[in-house]
Amino acid sequence: MSNDFKSNKYFNDAIYGNDTITASLNRQGKLLRVFYPTPNFKQLIENIEYAFKINDQSIIYMHEDINSIYNQTYVNNTNIVKTEIVNKNYGLNILQTDFVPIKENFLVRKYRIRNDSLNEISLKPIITSEMITNTNNETGSLINEEALIQYNHDYALCIFSKEDINKYKVNNLENDIENGEFDRKEYTGLSNKASISYKEIVIKPNEQKTFVSYIYINDNRKKSLLNEAELEIIRIKKINIEDKEEETKKYWEKLVLKHTKHNIKNMPLKLQEVYNRTILLLELMIDKNTGGISAALEIDEHKTKSGRYSFVWPRDVFYVLKAYDILGFEEYTEKFFDVFAKKTQSRNGRWEQRFYTDGSLAPSWGYQIDETATIIIAALNHYEHTKNIDFLIRNLQMLQKGYKYLLKYTEKILNGEKSNSFDLWETYEGESIYGVSSVFCAINSMKKIYENVIEKYKENRLKQEQIKRELIGIDEKLLSLKEYIYNTFYDENRNSYVRNVEDRKIDISALSVVTPFNIFSQNEKRIQNTVDVINMTLKTYTGGLIRFENDGYLGGYHPWSLANLWMAEYNAINNQKDLAKENLNFVIKTATKHGFIAEQINNETLSAEWVIGLSWAHGMFICLFDAMIKNDMI
Repeated sequence: MSNDFKSNKYFNDAIYGNDTITASLNRQGKLLRVFYPTPNFKQLIENIEYAFKINDQSIIYMHEDINSIYNQTYVNNTNIVKTEIVNKNYGLNILQTDFVPIKENFLVRKYRIRNDSLNEISLKPIITSEMITNTNNETGSLINEEALIQYNHDYALCIFSKEDINKYKVNNLENDIENGEFDRKEYTGLSNKASISYKEIVIKPNEQKTFVSYIYINDNRKKSLLNEAELEIIRIKKINIEDKEEETKKYWEKLVLKHTKHNIKNMPLKLQEVYNRTILLLELMIDKNTGGISAALEIDEHKTKSGRYSFVWPRDVFYVLKAYDILGFEEYTEKFFDVFAKKTQSRNGRWEQRFYTDGSLAPSWGYQIDETATIIIAALNHYEHTKNIDFLIRNLQMLQKGYKYLLKYTEKILNGEKSNSFDLWETYEGESIYGVSSVFCAINSMKKIYENVIEKYKENRLKQEQIKRELIGIDEKLLSLKEYIYNTFYDENRNSYVRNVEDRKIDISALSVVTPFNIFSQNEKRIQNTVDVINMTLKTYTGGLIRFENDGYLGGYHPWSLANLWMAEYNAINNQKDLAKENLNFVIKTATKHGFIAEQINNETLSAEWVIGLSWAHGMFICLFDAMIKNDMI
């Protein structure tokens, strides 16, 4: 067993959960992460190992065995994961099932073990768990007759089975773990790592047996760990787990059926998988209490390669909210505005760079003007989808505050001052084509919002007069911003719009002036020139597009799914059906086996190079697919 519990955790190959638990597995079925009670806080496990001691001799570590062959699938249209583990040395065929029952606080790990050998086999299950600990949130362990319990101030992980614990070890178990023999002298200790083993399971040739492990999460702030948690464990042990799995299966199947808003039956199978997986993923990434949406499930807690991912960037949410509306999750979009956006807006009207899904401010490294702008644009998008004027009315004050912040920003840059806003990719501080374009679109969106709500205030002359005053001069501001973008960001020497006036790089985000911000027409010569230069500069030999020239992130030259989706959006607007399908198909064919869209793609293997299951990319996929369907491009 590896002692490096922090290695090989960058890829969440499978993601599953319910409204309060979000978990992930690697492709060998190893449990990588467990988040509770929101999709991005807190992460509870450092490492958890499942093993079997075979015939009282050697130990097979279920998810790190070089003699085993692994095959992982989801139960169709669900968040139930099946991992088949075949060990030919011992003739074992093990089917591991992972799921989280709906409206429950526990994970299920079910092992169906079949003996395909000619000899009787005995197996002793061993579970070794290490819960995250730190100076200000110290974790301890204890073992009672029911479970291995690892706990800190707020939460506890209770690991158990319907079988009785046979042996255990709490402290200093490194020397004993390989032989699977633990003493029972100490039932509690300061260690955040402990092991339990169960009595042997004897399986005859061609026979199969089942071992089920549960991981219950106790919220110590709500239920006493010493009293109520034990009663909860006893309750869970009485549950018919086959019935619970079937109930969970039907829940997810019903959800996918309800929110499949397009006829995809005759579409390529991989496209159907991405579509359905998008529904299932976006259901897991939202905090149902606030409407906050995580950009992805975390992959890099220790910040070895990035600044972390499992936060809410309002900009990333923009496409997810549109996708929610398209897929019939309108209540999630409204929850985002009614709760999350109001909770997170600063007194000066802006929204900061990133947040936790519960609305708490997350660590950030700067400010991005588009975070504020895209919330206003998204509000208008939702209204145009629902025509619910009450939605605009109840959020008008919040949107006005954001709009006035954007006016101050506009005045500053039009006067030649440089702002401290980072660009889209967080690599440049100052004015960028994406940032300024988002402000233009937000001001134009606010104009339309005012025009839609003004009649609702016919009984309130003061409010009507205020809105009329706001509308005066708004067209002039828009014209000035449009001229600023036109004159500032087009490079005559490069014959293209560039991302900023300092490095003047070709960047996929230059497409934002057409989509999604609708400033210039796709028919304009400057736009056509820009698209030609982007394709010549950013397209790789595989057809994948990188973000910008000399993109050095994680070694560089990795196509980004977002870039191809963005180009496909432009192609669709420009009525270039074949090119739109070509860019869409690159994203479909490079999606993972389970239908997740990765942030970046390895240009040689066409496999996921970084974040698996990027919310922004999945949202953008749905928006693009919907537009192409409506325009008979698919």
